[in-house]
Amino acid sequence: MGDQGMIDRLAAIARVREGDRPPTLDEAERKRFTTWTQRSGRSRWSRWSRRSRWSRRSRVAVLAMSAGLVLSLALVLFWPSATLDYAVEGAVLAEGGYLRAGSTTAALRFSDGSRIELASQSAGRLVVVTEEGARFSLERGRASIHIVRRESTSWFVTAGPFAVVVTGTHFELQWTPQTETFELTLHDGSVELRGPMLERGLEVGAGQRVRARVGERDVQIDELKSDTVVTDEVIAPVDAVVGDAPTAAPVRDAAPSPRRTWAQLVADGAYQRVLDEAGARGFDAVLQGGSAGQVIAVADAARYRGRSALAGRALAALRGRFPHHPTAQTAAFLLGRMAEGSPSVAVGWYDRYLAEAPGGPYAAEALGRKLQLLAKNDATRAKVTAKQYLMANPNGAYAELARKLLGR
Repeated sequence: MGDQGMIDRLAAIARVREGDRPPTLDEAERKRFTTWTQRSGRSRWSRWSRRSRWSRRSRVAVLAMSAGLVLSLALVLFWPSATLDYAVEGAVLAEGGYLRAGSTTAALRFSDGSRIELASQSAGRLVVVTEEGARFSLERGRASIHIVRRESTSWFVTAGPFAVVVTGTHFELQWTPQTETFELTLHDGSVELRGPMLERGLEVGAGQRVRARVGERDVQIDELKSDTVVTDEVIAPVDAVVGDAPTAAPVRDAAPSPRRTWAQLVADGAYQRVLDEAGARGFDAVLQGGSAGQVIAVADAARYRGRSALAGRALAALRGRFPHHPTAQTAAFLLGRMAEGSPSVAVGWYDRYLAEAPGGPYAAEALGRKLQLLAKNDATRAKVTAKQYLMANPNGAYAELARKLLGR
């Protein structure tokens, strides 16, 4: 319908609603309407055109901003973080991150100034490197480790079943897998040591040495050097008692030494003193009414002094009275070792330990000792255990025996 038709139609509607209207009025209204529609049309077109141009520009800008935000977010979330650079000296880093030192030392030097140096005939593995640090595993031998403290650091060093959480420090590690002996010597800073016999972790400070024998469950902490000379009555600086003209030091009353717990005495190697004090109270009374720590101390002291019967009683009491104590699982492993003169009994204890702690610190050793016992007494079960051992510990201490039993 054209403009003229629209005008005539509106005029007809007006006449119906308002009665007859003079033709001059219709003509005047027609002119007004025509003028309004022309102006209005141009105005609407102009506004629509401007809105369209602005809308297109806005959409382009919004899409560009959105794309930028999405790209930035993707870069943050998915772009790999920068890791520390490192260089290998004195050896070649083999597949899997393995590093073996030959007749000379080998070292890993990192871009933040940190370094890991392996003594001759030592071996380790660089597990992972991140922008905040690295994880390194000492497989055997000795390593000197110097970690530079930064605002954000995350270093994790393992040796056998032990783990050292590091922030910034200088220390030495030694691990001998054949005898399961561990040693940590801390020269600077502090670290947290985790592992067997250290369920809650151990904070080690500068100037301390930690020695541990996994098989004997023995942990000792020694002070490397002291800046003071300590006697029962006098505490004097070293330079006050050494020289041509000794300087007298002020004498102080010795403070009463706090009573040491049995666990502390065991850590110091005072096994007989623990047994003497427990014996004075009555072993049965201690095993049936003492705390978990006291029972454990008696068990350890008895084992170290060769009193196997008493040690077995203490370990059995620990499992019976404190079945949910973390050491109760270890007690099963120790009972297995003590019972190896009766293979079936020992295998039973090893099976209990493996059932209770399949990923425990002694799992590999328990499975290996079980394999060793079965190899002499039950060939069928030995082959089944050999397959299990190789699946879990393909490079373990008993892997050669397992392969021999399977004919590999």
